[in-house]
Amino acid sequence: MSWLESKRVPLPEVGTAAGEATVLTDRVGGESRSPREAACVEHAIQLGMHQGVLLNIGVGDGAIALELAGRCPEVTVLSIDRSAEKIASATEAAEREGLQGRVFFQATDLRRTKFKSEYFDGVLCLGILHQVEDPLALLNEIARVVKRDGALLVRDLRRPSRFSLWWHSRWFGRKYPGWMRAAFHARVRAAYSYSEWQKFFQASDLHSSARIFVRGLSHMGIERPARETLFAALAAHKARREYLAETEAWRKEL
Repeated sequence: MSWLESKRVPLPEVGTAAGEATVLTDRVGGESRSPREAACVEHAIQLGMHQGVLLNIGVGDGAIALELAGRCPEVTVLSIDRSAEKIASATEAAEREGLQGRVFFQATDLRRTKFKSEYFDGVLCLGILHQVEDPLALLNEIARVVKRDGALLVRDLRRPSRFSLWWHSRWFGRKYPGWMRAAFHARVRAAYSYSEWQKFFQASDLHSSARIFVRGLSHMGIERPARETLFAALAAHKARREYLAETEAWRKEL
């Protein structure tokens, strides 16, 4: 680690009792979606996540999955998390918005899922990487389950240098109320630096097909656009029909 970099202070591992982090939101005035969440969804759509079956890693409060499904009627979203509480809350939100037939939530290990290889037309992973101690394992799992022609979007906080950490946390956390501001500061300290992002990206199975991007001073990530072909569109439509049929059969068994 360079002497310019601030020291990383890990959070409790996501999925453990201590790691069940509160969902941070920068929505104001009763907004159902914040500008940041809307921007993330727009980014995903621009990459080609407007059809087919998508995997969303990390449920949060369900806002990203619901926004994406609400904007794109040809999309089915499966969101996974290890928090039963978040899954229950997000499921209720999907029912309130009438999207329970296209947005589903499931408890599973984020780094070792049981999905088939090259199963999803697109994968989103937003705000999760800083909560895991083995980001390489998570990136390789994303590479395994997304189709070769599929889109992917991994986005998270970026840890600043030791000299800018103080003002960085206060400026970018200014919209959060007091107790959330402290939680945001802890997440900034737990985030990975630019050089750390580069290191595990280059070591991952995504490095040959995806690219790193930077969003201002606060966020960065990994992206890959879908290859828009007629074959890919037909395959995405078929995959969505098959997934809905599997889900309906599962419901009847309950």
